[in-house]
Amino acid sequence: MPLVLGMFQRRADIDRAMRIQNQERLRTLKASHGDAVTIFNSHDPVDYENCRCGQHQEVPARNRP
Repeated sequence: MPLVLGMFQRRADIDRAMRIQNQERLRTLKASHGDAVTIFNSHDPVDYENCRCGQHQEVPARNRP
């Protein structure tokens, strides 16, 4: 994670421990049920729209930022 992004994330956190715990829960969900779930970023307008309208396409993990 770039330094500036990390600094912003820490300042923006309301509950850092909860955020990190939730990230781990999502990783576990994807590892256990990756074929049945799509995890997307609701803050990314393109990603959100693709999932909202049911037209999403899985992006291989190696191509994700």
